[in-house]
Amino acid sequence: MGIDTEKLRDLLKKNGAALVHSECLMKRNNFDYPDARLEKIGGWVRVRDEGDKITLSYKQAGGENYQGDERNFAGRRRFQ
Repeated sequence: MGIDTEKLRDLLKKNGAALVHSECLMKRNNFDYPDARLEKIGGWVRVRDEGDKITLSYKQAGGENYQGDERNFAGRRRFQ
């Protein structure tokens, strides 16, 4: 994309922005049923490793989105 990240960071700092999270590689896997019923309605389930936590999200294009992490699922199956 040709984005100069250092120049962008400098511009943000000059305008009062503060770094909240350091840059990290987020790994994700998307899931659906074998019959692709979520894809048919523009949806999917995503599990993402954000470095310090694992999140589980249901996404639907133009619709509902739900998200939680391992702290929101107390008493339920533990994330592996």
